[in-house]
Amino acid sequence: FQAVLEPRAGILMVEACVAAGLEAADHHGARLHFDEPAISWRATTGGVEVVTDQGVYSAGQLVLAAGAWLAQLLPQLAPNLRVERQVLHWFQPTRAPELHAPDRLPVHVVEYETGRFFYALPDVGTGVKAALHHQGATVSPDAVDREVTKDEQAGMGRLAGGYLPGLAPMPHESVTCLYTNTPDEHFLIDHHPQHAQVLIVSPCSGHGFKFASAIGEVVADLVTTGKSRFDLSLFKLDRLGGPPT
Repeated sequence: FQAVLEPRAGILMVEACVAAGLEAADHHGARLHFDEPAISWRATTGGVEVVTDQGVYSAGQLVLAAGAWLAQLLPQLAPNLRVERQVLHWFQPTRAPELHAPDRLPVHVVEYETGRFFYALPDVGTGVKAALHHQGATVSPDAVDREVTKDEQAGMGRLAGGYLPGLAPMPHESVTCLYTNTPDEHFLIDHHPQHAQVLIVSPCSGHGFKFASAIGEVVADLVTTGKSRFDLSLFKLDRLGGPPT
């Protein structure tokens, strides 16, 4: 093997990060609405209108950051946004648990076959997390199969166990999530070409969450000042071969 070690790498506690973000937004006056799906939006003379299953909202600007559901709000992007089913597993160390702790086991990605990867995270109290990176089925976000099969669990157990032999052969927990992939696996951060008051944001392709704070800063700058101090050319819509209309 050839390997690269990044000493500054770490783990984000996703639920805690989301809770902290919501708490900060609430502290600064944001109105948070939960379990209220957005159905549609339209540009108006003075801004935008958003229709949800609870009512209609008017605003001067709109940020479309709907994750796997972005193509439903921008159907023109559907050919360039592939929603992929991913399965995550947690394995209990059965021997030498100290070797699977964060001070001994780094976050790692292994190319176990050409172009095929799996990753694993150390045990922070819930077991060693392991999953394939990509290779999932293309799905609809509203119809994805959330059930994880025994074959999926056993397959991940065999793969992870070949590199981390101290793990149980079967995970004690498995869940599904969704990747939203662009063709080049880079993000989308750009204003709608016909409606400058609408910002399209998709920090996607399976590596977006770790950039959430930076992207949030970029989006805040764009909607408040109209510009960002970062070079965002890599994330423009027109690279996809045709902007939405």
